[in-house]
Amino acid sequence: PFWASPICFLGAAASLSDEALLAALAPKLDATAGASHARLAAEALAVGRRGLAARLLEKEEDATRRVPLLLQMGEERLALTSAVAHGDAELIYLLLLHLKARLPSALFFELLQPHPAAQRLLIHFCRQQDTKTLREFLYHADQPLEAASLAAAEGYRAEALSQRTRGLALARQFYEVAAARAPLGVAASLSFSPAGDTGASHHAALMAHATGEQLRLLTAQLNLERETAGAPPPPAAAALAPGRWRFVDLPLNETLFRCFVYGQAPYAERLRLELRVPERRWWRIKVRGLAQLRDWPALWLFHNSARRPPLSAAAFAEAAIANGAPAEAARYAPRMPPAEAVPLLLQCGEASAARAIALANKDKNPELLRRVSAHLGAAP
Repeated sequence: PFWASPICFLGAAASLSDEALLAALAPKLDATAGASHARLAAEALAVGRRGLAARLLEKEEDATRRVPLLLQMGEERLALTSAVAHGDAELIYLLLLHLKARLPSALFFELLQPHPAAQRLLIHFCRQQDTKTLREFLYHADQPLEAASLAAAEGYRAEALSQRTRGLALARQFYEVAAARAPLGVAASLSFSPAGDTGASHHAALMAHATGEQLRLLTAQLNLERETAGAPPPPAAAALAPGRWRFVDLPLNETLFRCFVYGQAPYAERLRLELRVPERRWWRIKVRGLAQLRDWPALWLFHNSARRPPLSAAAFAEAAIANGAPAEAARYAPRMPPAEAVPLLLQCGEASAARAIALANKDKNPELLRRVSAHLGAAP
């Protein structure tokens, strides 16, 4: 109709205030079936009547018509409020994508703050399509724990090891931020963690430390890959499971063990100190590594390097037997209790030495002599 065209805002109507013109148009809009306030608002906006356009949009019931025009007017906050109130997920998704592309991240996240429903839709979308934006949003929403977990997971999914390193470094930064403060109330609205969780800071501190250690291990593994690149695998590596990498993706214990196999024992020593490997665990790893190398003199010296070794002589003997060196294993028998030495010597084919120990202890432990005799197939 004539009154719904741009001409109705010109001539004498141009001198009317927004309120007066709206009052004149309202009865016509109400009386006309299918009349669109949004269409008339668009005509008002086209002739520069922005205030009137805004007043007309307030009366528009169809959010799919109202929201695009609000965006055209630069009213992003009103557009988002309108879309959320309408409850149409598809409309909200489209609006979020538009705002994300149009606004700086900080302003975009600020617009979302009063709208948990829109936040949840953004999170759902970004988990599938845009983890970078999700990470930024979580941090802006005072959720550094979630941002840290996302950064670590994203790093480990990356093909390039440099991206994995960056992901872990970023995750550690987020964990350190989280450790410095407790989560705020926004956590409750996003359903990530209980608001006011007093254990969150302690958990974040632990995760920051663990992530830092993992980052140091990965850095060490990359260095070891470079150190051993191009060199043929040593004979001791023949029994190891083949893989894309020699060190990357291995746990700490296996990394230290492979240092010995690939001739990187000094690096293993440095890594042990840097990552504070417990002494008993370190001894087990080194014994296993030296035995895998069949470096029997070094293994013997290691056993004698401590006045009170954290491992018994039996552990050294077992490592030698596991690597096909029974004669080397038998060397440790004199340093073992008779009840352990006799079975070891029998296993190593040293029946005469086992019998000698059994005879020397026949009063205290007659079972040893019977065991030797049974092994030899003769009567006691």
